[in-house]
Amino acid sequence: VKGVMNLAQWNLKADKVVQLNGDWEFYWDQLLTPEDFKKEGEGKPLLTGYMKVPSQWNGKKLNGISLPVYGSATYRLVLKNMPSNQVYGLKKSNIRFSSKIFVNGSMLMEDGNPSKNAGDYKSGNLPQIAFFDRDGGDVEILI
Repeated sequence: VKGVMNLAQWNLKADKVVQLNGDWEFYWDQLLTPEDFKKEGEGKPLLTGYMKVPSQWNGKKLNGISLPVYGSATYRLVLKNMPSNQVYGLKKSNIRFSSKIFVNGSMLMEDGNPSKNAGDYKSGNLPQIAFFDRDGGDVEILI
């Protein structure tokens, strides 16, 4: 809900998979990195709204803006109350047309090269699985 998933009630032994479906923070026309979310004041990213995942953005309206088929955006989700001292896997099935996925400030996956500059853009849409350690605190996922 609103970019936060509370996993306090998650039973890791019984339910090994958590679907990250829900309302993620959505930053339209902004390709952001973890460094951008460390900024304060005027440098802080401007939240456009919340986008249901999984879904397509084209045709959706956020803050009076009708989103087109093509464009760029950043999605952000914070996982709270995850069991610590574990290794977790993140599976990406289908993110069109390219993506970079960061977990807790480090790039975990890259598929193609998202860019607002057509010359730097490279498409990609391959399923991937990657793993990360969790030693405590919240887990931030940026796409």
